[in-house]
Amino acid sequence: MAESTVPVLIVGGGMAGLSCAAFLGLHGVRALLVERHAGTSIEPRAIGQHPRTLEHLYPLGVVEEIRTSPGVRCDNWRIVVGEGFGGAELESRQPQLDVSDLSPVGWGTATQQQIEPILRRSAVTHGARLMFRTELVSYEQRRDDVTAVLRDLRTGAERTVRARYLVAADGHRATIRRAEGVGTHSVHERWNRVLHHSLNIVFDADLSSVVPSSEALLYYLRRDDIARTFVTTEFPDRHVLGVEAAAPLPTAECVDIVRAVVGIPDLPVRVVSQHTWQMAAFVADRYRVGRVLFVGDSAHVIPPTGGWGGNTAIGDAAELSWKLAAQVRGEANDTLLDSYEAERRPVAEALVGQSLRNYVTRIAPHEGLDGLPPDTDPVALTFGFRYRSSAVADDGPELPDPPDHRRVFDPGQVAGVPGARAPYVRLGGGRSTLDVFGRDWVLLCGDDRWNVTVPGVRAYRVAGPQQQRQRQRFTQAYRIDADGAALVRPDGVLAWKSVHAVDEPAARVATVLDHLLTGRYDRR
Repeated sequence: MAESTVPVLIVGGGMAGLSCAAFLGLHGVRALLVERHAGTSIEPRAIGQHPRTLEHLYPLGVVEEIRTSPGVRCDNWRIVVGEGFGGAELESRQPQLDVSDLSPVGWGTATQQQIEPILRRSAVTHGARLMFRTELVSYEQRRDDVTAVLRDLRTGAERTVRARYLVAADGHRATIRRAEGVGTHSVHERWNRVLHHSLNIVFDADLSSVVPSSEALLYYLRRDDIARTFVTTEFPDRHVLGVEAAAPLPTAECVDIVRAVVGIPDLPVRVVSQHTWQMAAFVADRYRVGRVLFVGDSAHVIPPTGGWGGNTAIGDAAELSWKLAAQVRGEANDTLLDSYEAERRPVAEALVGQSLRNYVTRIAPHEGLDGLPPDTDPVALTFGFRYRSSAVADDGPELPDPPDHRRVFDPGQVAGVPGARAPYVRLGGGRSTLDVFGRDWVLLCGDDRWNVTVPGVRAYRVAGPQQQRQRQRFTQAYRIDADGAALVRPDGVLAWKSVHAVDEPAARVATVLDHLLTGRYDRR
């Protein structure tokens, strides 16, 4: 049996696994990814990218390709709750809010079917090795590595791979998480279950008489039959109807349901495919067991009522990857990897709670809101998380957690607060702080006294001597004085700041960085 050694083995080639492979490559670690399917997703699922997701992807150079993927414009996207076409509309709104004051990237409307090939190409470009039609047969954790047996599904040949770490991106079935004995929880014990069995019916039909061709529509159906959702896709005349069913239905029955929902009894309908899945709402009790770490649906299953599942998976990958890379390079210890769960699990718990609330109000009002957190502003859920972990050095004033302890704030409340997303600042020449973040630790400063040389840190002066307005924008956004500085992590999170100048700034920054990477930060 052939043997090889890799720094990181990723099991699963969906959005979580592919983005993890690409991000690891960005940070200089060439991972091996294995996926049992022949290629990327062929189903138009997981539609839409939130601005924070596109910020994570920005350093990979793929945002423009994602934003220009064939489909409708964001300003034509509409969410409706009602009885069906021709019936009463109970709610209608556009989900893409104007966040241009917070981020320059806006929203994306690509589907999983579109974004996964883009992430696949990016992973290869950044040095990852991808092996499709390859499954994980078994693995064993040891003190210094993980030994895995892989099988080529085309030939049946097996090989052994030794990896420093194994990233489980194997989806909601979470075979690896279950093998490690890690359970799940939800926002309340009554929600830690399968909400219902779902079937997506992909079909072709000319619906121009009821859905304008320029409009993207997500329709939550309040009907007495099994129909639950209707959504348009990037392809003209192709749509997806979601119904409550545990198994594929006869084609004739699918056609009848489509006709009933759209209100056209003799509508010509061609059923393209059917895909079963389970709607659930839970979070893993642990995100790490030794050298095995969980990302995406392996770590959390979020109801699609909010569009957070794929977005959260990419966020997981963005954060875990720079921490894994630091560990592989010998710059950090286990404490940094432990901070992955400390930071990302509360995010998933908050998003599960909000998505469950959306599920009840849009699809299943009979379930009631007992055990669910209060409604949270979507802008806060996008930009207002504040991490509390050993990878954040919070020298600033203590902020009280919200009443539900979800660590979600109004973005203005946590702007410039360590642990929150580093504020976006325009730098001139069409550039912004997004063009600086992503690969390295970055020390943002307003004058030359912080222009220091520290291994692993890139000092960046945001304004020249004559650029007073630009410097003022920076100091106001980060809440520091003109002689202060801010240290930003590779994932675009503000890790530490000094409001004023300090003696021996290079030594101070080096010490802070070392302690952030090793969990020994001293707040004195």
